[in-house]
Amino acid sequence: MRPLGWGALAVLLCVSQPGWAAESAAEDRAQLFIELLKRRAQRILEAHRAPPPPLFSFSAGVGEGYESNVNLDGERRGDLFTEESASGVFRPQFRRWARGEFIWNFLNSHFMEMTDSDLYTHTFSGALQLQPRQALRLDLGAEYGILNFPRDSGSSFADQRVKASFSVAQTSWLTHKIGWVYQYREYDTRDARDTAGDPVAGLNREDRRHTGLAEMQLKFARFSARVGAEFYRNFSNDQSNEFYDWDDFRVRGVLTRVFSPQWIGVLTASHERKNYQSRTVPAINVAERDNLLTLGGSLIYQWTSRVSLTYSLTYRYQDSNDPRLDFTDWINQLAVTVSF
Repeated sequence: MRPLGWGALAVLLCVSQPGWAAESAAEDRAQLFIELLKRRAQRILEAHRAPPPPLFSFSAGVGEGYESNVNLDGERRGDLFTEESASGVFRPQFRRWARGEFIWNFLNSHFMEMTDSDLYTHTFSGALQLQPRQALRLDLGAEYGILNFPRDSGSSFADQRVKASFSVAQTSWLTHKIGWVYQYREYDTRDARDTAGDPVAGLNREDRRHTGLAEMQLKFARFSARVGAEFYRNFSNDQSNEFYDWDDFRVRGVLTRVFSPQWIGVLTASHERKNYQSRTVPAINVAERDNLLTLGGSLIYQWTSRVSLTYSLTYRYQDSNDPRLDFTDWINQLAVTVSF
């Protein structure tokens, strides 16, 4: 769980406590990696985009970092980590008002000592961008990801998504966007369980998520800001502990400042609220409620036209009505990226 590249920070709750929470930690960590890869490879889609992006681009990077609380638990064990990544983007122009965007991402992440959190993933996505007018754009897309935990096969899964978004450029500097995403996840070797926690023979665990989002973006010559909100509704056929049957509300903001052709700064902040449908806090027998605050910053140095260096710092704090799930976590990373 760490930021990649240009300070694109995704926010996901990750917990690793005795019992049910230990299982959900790896899954939430995996979800975070998928979001980071997607945001790193894709530029923010805007209603106005000129000049057109290149037909094909490729980038590869390596990063070294340290996380203070890898398992997000009371032990607060930290570890060094290494990440290698690569991405390729193909953007064919079908018509003046229709463009495609096809993206491949790869990530290999491994820790020095806490190797149970090692993973690698491939993600493939495609989108059709329709822009009948310069101020209006419709994006329709799909995504398929394969995520593997080499030392925890029960957490490995295939992830599929379909999505749609609509953007309106109200002025040359103000853009509004709304969207919807449907996500389906199927596990390779993990069976769904009944309410007693027993595996259901022949039934793989499946998780589903609906996401609605709204965003406003302001863009000027050397300054841009994005403010958005997202609502998630999650469902799972795993009845034990109700891992994914919860509603989630998130507000977030991103501030980008171009100081010079070589230096760029990015600040991010978000607050996430999880309201569980059935999971309760044992000590007080009330529904579990989690609040996650994430603050981050990145400083990017464009060393050459093709090589950039990025230092990222992320702080996360969770406050839950279940004291076992409270945590703090710091992540430091230095990464180099080469683009072609």
